[in-house]
Amino acid sequence: MASANVAAGMSGRPGWIGEKMNDQKTGVIIGIPNMAEYLSVSRQTIYRYMGLGMPGNKINDTWHFHIKNVEEWFQIKTAVIRKDMVEEIRAGAFENEQHQ
Repeated sequence: MASANVAAGMSGRPGWIGEKMNDQKTGVIIGIPNMAEYLSVSRQTIYRYMGLGMPGNKINDTWHFHIKNVEEWFQIKTAVIRKDMVEEIRAGAFENEQHQ
């Protein structure tokens, strides 16, 4: 069972690639330190993203992330931010700001 392997943190098991696990349905599964490195952010930022709804699974007190799911989440978040900015621009929210 893949989740048992992830929870145990066992390298050398089928599907494991170093500190990552390859899940054939959703791609690569990684933990917080590797996700921070993958996104080029601090671990603290990963926890902030989790608070904003970044998808992950907690297995035996350890968080794991499917890279594919996280990338899709960022695409959705980026689209929402862009939509919100367009609405603010249309409403004149930035008219009084000075551009340098």
